[in-house]
Amino acid sequence: MNNDDKQIYEILNKLYQREGHHGFTTDIYDDPPRMNNAIKRLDRIMIDKGLVDEDVEVRMLTDFGLDVCNMGGWLEYLKLEESQQKIEEERQRRADEKLKYDMHISKYLYKTRWWPLIILLASLGVAIWALFKK
Repeated sequence: MNNDDKQIYEILNKLYQREGHHGFTTDIYDDPPRMNNAIKRLDRIMIDKGLVDEDVEVRMLTDFGLDVCNMGGWLEYLKLEESQQKIEEERQRRADEKLKYDMHISKYLYKTRWWPLIILLASLGVAIWALFKK
């Protein structure tokens, strides 16, 4: 987790702790009239990620932003997202492996499709021969 994530976590917590959870002006930042480039970049990142809505000088937490805050904040959300990504990668790896084994089995069955018929006919021949030999 980088420094931006920690700052987003702090800003979201400030927004979430205000009453009403809606209609916050940019006074959440230290000096709104002179927002420096780093804060503007963080603001843009939060808007792009869908955590806050943009309305001139008003920042409103979106439903997604509220859900993130209710989950324990941005850092907890990132941990959860990372663990879900690992689970999905493992699921995909297993699906790929299963597909590979299914392909090998299908090839084997295709190459040996006549063997069961040959064994059946040989067994039937032995059984008929044994029946008539008595």
